[in-house]
Amino acid sequence: MSDKNYELKRNSIGPMQLVCFVIAAAGPLAATVGASPAAFSFGNGLGVPAVYAFVGLMYLIFSIGFMAMSKHVKSAGAFYSYVALGLGNASGMGAAFVAVVTYTTVQCAIYGLFGLMLEEMLSGPLGVQVSWWVYSLGALFLVHLCGSRNIDFNAKLLLVLMAGEVASLLLFDLVALVSADGHAEVVREVFSADNIFSPGLGITIIFAVTCFLGFEATAIYAEEVRNPEVNVPKATYISVIVIALVYTLSTASLVLGYGVNEVVDAAKNAPASFVFDINTAYVGEFSTRVMSVLLVTSLFAALLSFHNALVRYYHALAKAGVLPKKFAEVNPVHQIPTNAGALQSITALLLVGGFAALQQDPFAVLYSWMSTISTIGLLFVQLLVMVAVICYFLRNAHQVSIRRGLLAPGLAALCLLACLVLVIANLDLLSGSESWVAYSFPVLIAISWLAGYQLAKSGVRLGEQEVGV
Repeated sequence: MSDKNYELKRNSIGPMQLVCFVIAAAGPLAATVGASPAAFSFGNGLGVPAVYAFVGLMYLIFSIGFMAMSKHVKSAGAFYSYVALGLGNASGMGAAFVAVVTYTTVQCAIYGLFGLMLEEMLSGPLGVQVSWWVYSLGALFLVHLCGSRNIDFNAKLLLVLMAGEVASLLLFDLVALVSADGHAEVVREVFSADNIFSPGLGITIIFAVTCFLGFEATAIYAEEVRNPEVNVPKATYISVIVIALVYTLSTASLVLGYGVNEVVDAAKNAPASFVFDINTAYVGEFSTRVMSVLLVTSLFAALLSFHNALVRYYHALAKAGVLPKKFAEVNPVHQIPTNAGALQSITALLLVGGFAALQQDPFAVLYSWMSTISTIGLLFVQLLVMVAVICYFLRNAHQVSIRRGLLAPGLAALCLLACLVLVIANLDLLSGSESWVAYSFPVLIAISWLAGYQLAKSGVRLGEQEVGV
């Protein structure tokens, strides 16, 4: 079989299409509707917008070290390739296993939330009585169908879906900024040290961190992007800045719309309609109806983005010999790994179907548990990446400045470590459970890493095409 049977379609997407994959994975509308009420209620209240800005800054600093090393890594394996180059093959393999667990669990969490949202949306006004899992599995089929097309088709579809949800948020932000009073007071309160460092700061940081899940996509598609040396760093910085600005502006607009004295109580009293209620008050009922539809498409866009990311992880691992070679085979028409896509969809089907068969709650169990696992895995792998960057440039100090190779990744590593500690310390709140199952989530991530580490020690190596200088 020719090597071309394993090659993804090169030079097929540009920097803005990369940005679409990242922002779609972040799900700005879904995260704002779902996470902001909890952040205002259980977090640091009026200081929420400032925390989103801080976390955005943290990931900009992360990106400095990440992109400094990117020219030495040309792999669809993304994070695990960075870890392998900096910390060795075994650590990289462990990171790959954790990344697969992270993306698989977050996608399953979103499938649960997608089904629940559609069930509630259609059962009320239309009287359609269909269980959540039917919608979830229907979405899974559509995601698989779209993911089987070429990368350009997926990028264009995500652009349309992403543009709709971001436009909906920005419309509310604009109307609130123009119509509401008290701008100076909001700025003063939002960035007040007393509000930022009030009780609940750690909770808000956790919610903010989860909004950046998936920004690694810029490196995942390095093999398929045009001029990756230029466009991957460009897309990474643009993605992080846009996500940070959207969340910071939107949460600040919520404070402005409700007022500094009422926003926290509004989030506590009506979390499900917190964003919708204020949008109706400022933009109108029709806009809110559109926003509710866009909320569902936002979740679908995130599902499609994570599907594509996982497919490329499986493809890279198959090329390296970790998975059977057939999962590296590329469809000759669309030049995407269709076998890897089937593996990804079957895995999601088994997990989501398993929760449905056991009659588990799609939000309290499927969404909450899976998203908690993915958050722990995300922070763990990102921390490994920053340590790997530091170790690599300590050995190759002549290749980069101290600021980019040591100081920036060192600062990012400290911040990520603090975030990881906060997540583990608040497992009961994030997972919605105080059972032994919730407290086993960090152990699951550790076991995943050790499994990959031991596999590499047994002789399985990442191929030269996956990690190179």
